Amino acid sequence: MVETLGKELTSLRSDLAQERGSVDASVSGEDVLRKEYLAALDRQHRLLSPAEEKAGPEAKAVVQRAHLLRSSVGGLRDRVATAKGVLREQLTRRGKQLREKVLGEQQLLSQYQSNVSAVSGDARNLVGRIAFDSFKRVRQQFYDLVLKANVGNVDVAFTRKQDKTQQIQKLSAEKDRELRELDGEFKEVLKDVD
Repeated sequence: MVETLGKELTSLRSDLAQERGSVDASVSGEDVLRKEYLAALDRQHRLLSPAEEKAGPEAKAVVQRAHLLRSSVGGLRDRVATAKGVLREQLTRRGKQLREKVLGEQQLLSQYQSNVSAVSGDARNLVGRIAFDSFKRVRQQFYDLVLKANVGNVDVAFTRKQDKTQQIQKLSAEKDRELRELDGEFKEVLKDVD
């Protein structure tokens, strides 16, 4: 989202710069042509002024009409200059609004970047905590497994010990029984030896 807003901001800046350049070029080009045209028109009027007085009534009427049109063109020129001033003012105001909007978008972009950085840091911390907890669980499970294995070994050893103890007791009981039997059998022989 932040990257998209950044691209839109760059695009807006580019469009604004292009529009400003094209307006400046067209306005300055028009002004130069207009000034050259008016200068040529004034030269032509100065050259034709002496000839106007020698013209006939019909030509004088046409010349008078041309003078009226030229004076109305002056009024139109003033209106055009006023309109240009209004347009420039609107252009300036619109440019200022766009600049403010761009600055607002930059601030939002900056806030988004800081939010993304904060969330990214939180995510890294969370992943670290999850990994640490996972390692602790695995360690505990391993410890439990080893403990169970040790308990199993102890159980097996204890069972073997009991089996051996029972065998020893059994053998001892047999030995005692056999010794008693032998004592019984040789009791008479031993009486004679005493």
